[in-house]
Amino acid sequence: MDDKVRWTVCQKILLVLTLISFFGFIIYLVLCWDQIPERLVSKFNAGGEVIRYSKKAFTLVPMIMIEGILFVIITIISFFPAAVTNINATKHIQDDLNIYNQSALEHIRLLTRTIILITDLLFVNLFNAVFLSMIYSDSVLVQHRVTLYIIIGFAVLFAGTILFYYFRLRQIMKGHSR
Repeated sequence: MDDKVRWTVCQKILLVLTLISFFGFIIYLVLCWDQIPERLVSKFNAGGEVIRYSKKAFTLVPMIMIEGILFVIITIISFFPAAVTNINATKHIQDDLNIYNQSALEHIRLLTRTIILITDLLFVNLFNAVFLSMIYSDSVLVQHRVTLYIIIGFAVLFAGTILFYYFRLRQIMKGHSR
């Protein structure tokens, strides 16, 4: 069976939005590098007092590199949705030569790629928002609140994505099991 899966318009839009978010933030950092404080807060104690500062280059550059590595890995995975689709679930569909089941397999792979691309977009924006809270907040309270709200928002969106995937997958399987 051919493992190539067509790209939908929605998937192309998600990929473009992720690229814009990732490279846009890097361009923003390059353009605003001089306005970013030379020393960033890197550690607070339990009382909320700053106990360690670090140079912006030693903080932001490694974090951008980590974000870049995750971005590249997740984006590459999105090009091969058949590799991450559950083998046992799709084997049942592949064994039956019914045209409906082949269609279900493609739907599952399209849905898998969409979920991977949504996750990629969420991760890139999570990293970018955490960087911005580090750069522009001197107060532990503000920084922790912003980071907490970002993480809660990410968790809610990610959980919603997983639930959407689960229920959509059930719908595909129910509609194509004949």
